[in-house]
Amino acid sequence: MAYEKAIVISHERSGTHFLINTLIRNFAYAPDRIDLDYGLGLNLHHPGAVAKFFERFLSLPGPRIAKSHHSIEFLAPHLDTILNHCHVFYIYRDPRDVMTSCWRFMNELEWDEGPKVETVSEYMRSQPRAAMLRYQKSQSETCADRWRDHVSGWLGALNGRKHHALTYVAYEDLHRNFDTTVQQLAKRLHRPCFHPERPDPNTQVVRPWRAEVGSHRDYFNSNDETWLRNRLDAPTEKLLDG
Repeated sequence: MAYEKAIVISHERSGTHFLINTLIRNFAYAPDRIDLDYGLGLNLHHPGAVAKFFERFLSLPGPRIAKSHHSIEFLAPHLDTILNHCHVFYIYRDPRDVMTSCWRFMNELEWDEGPKVETVSEYMRSQPRAAMLRYQKSQSETCADRWRDHVSGWLGALNGRKHHALTYVAYEDLHRNFDTTVQQLAKRLHRPCFHPERPDPNTQVVRPWRAEVGSHRDYFNSNDETWLRNRLDAPTEKLLDG
């Protein structure tokens, strides 16, 4: 079944805009995505406000994309209804690259988004704080735990059930095997894509940095590797890229 509307969800710095721009370029979605964030002025802790947002979103004309970095708890009460009308994509990335990109991102921002520390090692061991807390329902001990809980929550969103309108995308697959991955997306969307077009990694992306796999290697040491692995659970440890 083909749906006009799509939602792209991820932990921050996981290739969110890479996937959004891929969908726009290859499947004729409107370029003006809608962010479930500050600009909407929504109380996303209010189930009625969330339901109202999706009611308005679905009423918009043509193929459109909404974007969210929120944990599963925000959308879980509405997920079955959402999946009856929207295709939901969840993109995930090797946590070492996510931690590295988040560390750089937090330090570049002019506002207090989260921990601003000297190293990636400090960042992933820091407790989430400041504006980043808007994406979570409860506190995590560290930023690494926050990533684990976000990804595990979405991977287990349907408690083992599969749904034709819920698709998981690995950033590494989209980056390394772009054409093949786009064709897999085409099958999921029931929309043909004869000549996949790769978006520019520096266009329509929030503060682009290294559009690559393995950027953590310049910042992680063996102690960091061991510490992070010990924080992961079985589903998320499988996402380590080598």
